[in-house]
Amino acid sequence: MKKLIFITAIFWCFFITASVTGPFRNYIHRGWSSDEGLPQNSVYSIAQDKDGFIWIGTAEGLVKFDGSTFKLFDKYTDSNFTSNIVLALTESDDGCLWIGLKSGGVIRKCGEEFDHFTKENGLTSNTVTTIVKDKDKILFGTFGGGITVYEKGKFKAFSKNSFLPDSFIYDMVIDENDLYVATDDGLYAIKGEKVVKYAENEGLPELNIRGLFMDSKRNLWVGTSDSGLAVLKKGADKFKVYNKKDGLSSERIFAIEEDNNGKIWIGTIGGGLNIFDGKKFYSYTKKDGLSSDVIRTLFKDRAGNMWAGTFGGGIDQFRSGRFSSITMRDGLSDNVIFALLEAVNGDIYVGTYGKGLNIIRKSGKIDFLDSSNGLSGDIPAAIHQDKTGNIWVGTYGTYLNIIDKNGKISHIGPEQGLEMATVTSFFELDNGTIYIGGFGHALAIYKDGKFKTLKKESILKNRTVWAIAQDQDGSLLLGTDGAGIIKIKNNEFEVIDKEKGLSDNKITHIYRDKDNILWASSYDNGLNIIRPDGSITHIRKSDGLFDDTIYISIEDNNGNIWMSSNRGLFSARKSDLLDFKQGSGKKVTVKSYSWKDGMPSNECNGGFQKAAIKTKDGRLMFPTIKGIAIMDSDNLPEEPFMPKPVITAVYIDGQRQELKDSYELSPETTKVKIEYTAPSFSVPEKINFRYKLEGFDSDWVNAEKLKSTTIMNLTPGTYSFNVGVSDIDGNWNKKTASIQLIKVPALHQTIWFRVLALLIIMILIFIPVNIKLKKMQITNEELSDQIEETQEELKQISEELDSKYASSSLGERDLNSYKTLIGEFMDKEKPYLDNELSIRKLASVLDMQPHHLSQVINSSFDMNFYTFVNNYRIDEVIRLMKEPERNHHTILAIAYDSGFKSKSSFNTIFKKMTGKTPSEYRDEIDS
Repeated sequence: MKKLIFITAIFWCFFITASVTGPFRNYIHRGWSSDEGLPQNSVYSIAQDKDGFIWIGTAEGLVKFDGSTFKLFDKYTDSNFTSNIVLALTESDDGCLWIGLKSGGVIRKCGEEFDHFTKENGLTSNTVTTIVKDKDKILFGTFGGGITVYEKGKFKAFSKNSFLPDSFIYDMVIDENDLYVATDDGLYAIKGEKVVKYAENEGLPELNIRGLFMDSKRNLWVGTSDSGLAVLKKGADKFKVYNKKDGLSSERIFAIEEDNNGKIWIGTIGGGLNIFDGKKFYSYTKKDGLSSDVIRTLFKDRAGNMWAGTFGGGIDQFRSGRFSSITMRDGLSDNVIFALLEAVNGDIYVGTYGKGLNIIRKSGKIDFLDSSNGLSGDIPAAIHQDKTGNIWVGTYGTYLNIIDKNGKISHIGPEQGLEMATVTSFFELDNGTIYIGGFGHALAIYKDGKFKTLKKESILKNRTVWAIAQDQDGSLLLGTDGAGIIKIKNNEFEVIDKEKGLSDNKITHIYRDKDNILWASSYDNGLNIIRPDGSITHIRKSDGLFDDTIYISIEDNNGNIWMSSNRGLFSARKSDLLDFKQGSGKKVTVKSYSWKDGMPSNECNGGFQKAAIKTKDGRLMFPTIKGIAIMDSDNLPEEPFMPKPVITAVYIDGQRQELKDSYELSPETTKVKIEYTAPSFSVPEKINFRYKLEGFDSDWVNAEKLKSTTIMNLTPGTYSFNVGVSDIDGNWNKKTASIQLIKVPALHQTIWFRVLALLIIMILIFIPVNIKLKKMQITNEELSDQIEETQEELKQISEELDSKYASSSLGERDLNSYKTLIGEFMDKEKPYLDNELSIRKLASVLDMQPHHLSQVINSSFDMNFYTFVNNYRIDEVIRLMKEPERNHHTILAIAYDSGFKSKSSFNTIFKKMTGKTPSEYRDEIDS
């Protein structure tokens, strides 16, 4: 296990923590700035459109964001933008985006069309600071012009402007029929024909109002320029004020928003973010990872993600994670965690790397034990509570500690009979006998108040016991660092290792479930499932697991097996793992989790007991190098906003088209390229795409992360292109995005032309034939043969008519260039592994015309497509035959993995290309 400890120390950098204090700790924070592709770092406004795209108003233009890529609109790309400073954004009920500019009026974006409006069109000012929807009207707050109303296609001044002494509007909010307006002269409420002013007499701390928000309970929140936060509760006539004395990090407040849990988010100038839960303020600032402490705008999207637009730092996103965490921010002495234990009383014991033992009490208080106050060492590597309630703490290099109920610590070492300096595992029998695993002598026993280290058993010498469990027959099972599983029964030792069927001789953990099935995790070769009859099933990364290094396998309350590794956590349905058949070619489905899902770090720790625990309330806890990752599997948050596919661009023969539902393709059209995406802001790296061209594809084509496809040389007809998207868990959205493609036939492709041509051919051929037949009085059999020959000739003529219009030739330079491209692509991407690979499919991926691809293969490789592809497949079969780990695979399984889908065709092709049968060839390799 020394190896594992040193690896942990090396890799304990370059991971992103998701742990923050208070309510923020339940959110995963991620930021985007110019370093990540955001065109500009000063953000004034954020909105989301009906398709799910996030729109960002910056000091250098308008930005469209789908979670992965940014697209900029500014005065250099569109003449409607007479100013690049976007102060306000709102989508109207008709799906149009309204864009308020500084000194540039307002822009309306409907579809791909932009319309620009200024004072010449009726705006009262060309600087628009805020935009709100009011039933069938849109209201624009301006600087110097009060409020402008857009109604029935026209702009006009708001009728109550004369009652607002300050024409500089900072923010507006609507509550049913009442309009609240923030100005430098206080807060105004326009209630029908009545205008009410709120000032110091109503409890406002100052008149300079900067931000307004109406929460779900219809409480009005007011942000001031320098005097903190005020709230007017529904039905109240006086404001309650909060400032630094109440916990606000800054009293300059420009933005307010409410999350899905009813908590109020406050964006400050200079103090970062604050969350108010009704009782206390919690802050999150630049020192916690916020990109800037100056927040200009806050926004909640339809998935419940919270967005903060900053001045100079870009945008920050906070989303609910599937994990919570406990780290040094919460009071732990260190973030590198080795072992965990839940005591009978609910306390959590935490072993750290070099900072002693942490005890998280049920009250939330954390106590510490290390070498300075009684513990023998500072690296607790294994923790156990015995049946009498004592806590056993095995340490790295400093033997064993036993903490009794009164807190007294006893040190156990060689003088007491324990000769292993590093303890890694414990197991207690029903009779109170405790087995202790560790380095060197591997195993010790505590029985009847005495310790005994097993030294004479050579099988245990110089071994490390990482895990101890008990089999259904009462025998002891030791998971070791190189001898596989050592089974001990009646003082007899049996070794279960690779020769006996295990995938690996390094076993990090053994779990026995209620059905007496053993789940043995390995350090290098995945998971072993050992059934009561002794049969062993291996499941590795090549079979679908996320990683081959597994520290622990633990079962939740919902029928899932969770596995920890250096690359993150992953889980699979227990039933799927049990149903897995080796050599079937089918893979198990797993879900992987990392810091993007809220884990404090991707890298888990293992090799010590316990490398994970399931608490009494069903939560799973995993030690990582950045704290404790906590998964409540009973309350896994579902993806609240299923990604929606959107077609973003259509190109016909290289020319971009206006987006619409249907496209008519001329007979000369050879290539259609379709680009698509799906706005997703949780873990966009996990979503996948698929598409189907109805009328051509019989099933969905898995595009994975690819966001475009090219369709080549469609034959005449009507087609429907559909694209679908999955969420981060692999569930496909039933709603797809689609467009229609109508390929118009050329003259020679029309039915009437072909019928006419066929009639002419029949006249020219059949009449002379019939005359000749009559004259020669041939027999009925000869006539039948002649008719069949004639029909075949007609078919050849028809095919020749079709193909000559698609014929084309490539020059020598193009042939050589394509030959290199095709060869490199076949070697690197291995498309031949797809047993449905066709020349049309390969041409589409290479962005070539099929007849060009055929010409290159025939001319440059001197073979047809069928032979070309199968050459690669045979080479792949031979390569896999030579791999030692494939020795237990059948030849047919290897053939299927290499792209063949027929046993007979594989045997025929293999014999033809190698001169030997597959079995003869494999025997030759083995010998």
